Amino acid sequence: MGMVGLIRAISEEQAGQVQRGEADSWELLDADESEYLDKAWHGLHFLLCGDAWGAVGVLGEALMGGASIGEDGGYGPARYLDPQRAAAVHAALSAVDVDELREAFDPEAFQAAEVYPQIWDEEDAVDYPLGYLEAVRGVYAAAAEAGHGVLIGIT
Repeated sequence: MGMVGLIRAISEEQAGQVQRGEADSWELLDADESEYLDKAWHGLHFLLCGDAWGAVGVLGEALMGGASIGEDGGYGPARYLDPQRAAAVHAALSAVDVDELREAFDPEAFQAAEVYPQIWDEEDAVDYPLGYLEAVRGVYAAAAEAGHGVLIGIT
């Protein structure tokens, strides 16, 4: 199956429950409210911030930011962005131009950075991660509107 990404808005109360061991971050991510990002999470992250593994800038936080929360799910613990960080990411994502991301796509840079899932030399490969951008934007918009944080996991 490989490394797949999951993301959802959660309340501060839910985050507190995970931190106290009263709830499981992976069960929250496995719920219907989560957006499934398939293996596109890493390519989208690289498109947004230009770094394969770091949370560079506000856009870098969208999929790899936040603080570790809960148990290791196989590829590390889930990550949690508090409501203030989630709102900042929402604002930054709102300003992202899809056409600019598409034009900036450099398959050789993706291959050199070993961006998962190593499909970047295929025709129209950029469409795969870009196909999940609206789902990520939607999670951050919902979080910002409700005053919630965002939970991210790679499993």
